[in-house]
Amino acid sequence: MKSNNSFRYFLIFAGAGIYQWAFWHETPGLNISIFTAFIVPTLLFLYPESVKKVPFWLVLTGLLSASLAIVVHASLFATIMYVISIILFVGFAHWSQTKSPVFAIPSSIANLVLTPYTFFAFKNYVATNNKKSSVFLKWVKLFVLPVVILIVFFTIFYNASDKFAEYSDKVLFPIQDFIYNLFGNITFASIFFFVHGILLITWILIRNKNTNLSDAEKNQTVNITRNKVRRKRHFQFLGLKREYLSAFILLVLINLLVLAANIVDIVFIWFGFEFKEGMNLKQFVHEGTYLLILSILLSMGILLYIFRKNQNFYSKGKILKVLSFAWIFQNLILAISVGVRNYHYMEYYGLAYKRVGVCIFLILVFFGLITFFIKIMQKKSSYFLLKFNSWAMYLLLIISSLFSWDTIITKYNIKHCKELDYEFLVHMSTKALPFVDINKLSTDLSYKNPWIINSNYNYDYFYVFSMRNYYVKQVFNFLYDWETDKFLSWSYYDKLAYQNFMSNPELVKSYKIYKDYRIKKNQIENGNKNSVQNRTPALHSDESR
Repeated sequence: MKSNNSFRYFLIFAGAGIYQWAFWHETPGLNISIFTAFIVPTLLFLYPESVKKVPFWLVLTGLLSASLAIVVHASLFATIMYVISIILFVGFAHWSQTKSPVFAIPSSIANLVLTPYTFFAFKNYVATNNKKSSVFLKWVKLFVLPVVILIVFFTIFYNASDKFAEYSDKVLFPIQDFIYNLFGNITFASIFFFVHGILLITWILIRNKNTNLSDAEKNQTVNITRNKVRRKRHFQFLGLKREYLSAFILLVLINLLVLAANIVDIVFIWFGFEFKEGMNLKQFVHEGTYLLILSILLSMGILLYIFRKNQNFYSKGKILKVLSFAWIFQNLILAISVGVRNYHYMEYYGLAYKRVGVCIFLILVFFGLITFFIKIMQKKSSYFLLKFNSWAMYLLLIISSLFSWDTIITKYNIKHCKELDYEFLVHMSTKALPFVDINKLSTDLSYKNPWIINSNYNYDYFYVFSMRNYYVKQVFNFLYDWETDKFLSWSYYDKLAYQNFMSNPELVKSYKIYKDYRIKKNQIENGNKNSVQNRTPALHSDESR
């Protein structure tokens, strides 16, 4: 990394400024791509050695894919995968020798924990300056770090206690008003957000050498080597033989037990399934999933123990491998049975997040069992399993995040389900709501106009009486936010949803009433901004976004 400290801190503050501009009071959207456009070239410049490594490019592809998915549909899943990609990207960029997410993630998180220390570590800078600068920077270290920690704890107590917040407001708001009069829209919340941006950018750009775990990974190999003992170890050989017999008995018995369970599943679930009235399909699927998870974990633990060292090279151990392969194959059958259970669940009740999650989990199970087969067949190590399965999990989740599951689930259920769960559908993200027919939503009120809001603007209490009005609340909030947010929160699917909603004349007519209400409400709040008693605290606001 370049040793120019002045340029390094210029990048930190420039990045914090971009972060403040792009994300303050904004939701994920186009701003993610703008932020990515800053951090990627900067990291490539600071750590050019990482460009030569394949893991770096895999994570970079995942990062760019997640940022593109956010611009397209801005789903929570895509945002989570973007954050995970950032964590991995930092790990692989800072330590180019790292090969697997298993080591990249701890290194990156350790670097995050030490970020305050990293920011104030002026060692190279102090060495090239006079004693006065050194003394000054020591005092900065002495006071600034405790203040940052104090702010963190103050924020925790502020949000945990209403009374603490109330008395704090009486002290802080006059100071905030003074700062506001001097610097415009700057508040304690915005200052805290900017400090947060400084620490975030420091973590992304600056490497702390104390968090390097790549050296530990160098000692890991994908192959198991035979540990040859030159001294006479007669009792150890007997121990290996007894271990072989114990493993043989265990694998025979467990194979017979799993075989019986698989036969029952094949007969009654694969080919003889009948849905009976009152049958709890949710429990039906979850039981199979939990059984599979438990079976996989036990299988991995037992097989890892059996084939941990010299047992891989035992001359009579071939039968153990055959029995282990049979157990792995039977776990595949269990996975298929869970998939069939999940299919029956979706056939009767449609798609849902957890049902989609089960499908993703089963794909990972199949990959994991295949790699376990390779591990035993080719005498691979546990590191081999961790490395390839962690990469498989990351890449599969990145691919899954490219889809707008809200809209997929909503469209599928409306088209295929005989009995729709409308309460589930109205809690989807706003981009999926245009596909829901409001006239089919239950309501406890008998208004002729389903979009109506009473003339007194008592909207805040109106929507809670029924699903229909909850739906209206979601839609109107979305329309207002879309019109008032900056372009930074823009996403393609949100644009389509806005156009779809605004094509409904009745909705537009009532939305204008709601919009007037929000404008008047904001005017009242802004008119009372100089009164501590009549406004919501900046750090304690339910309306803050």
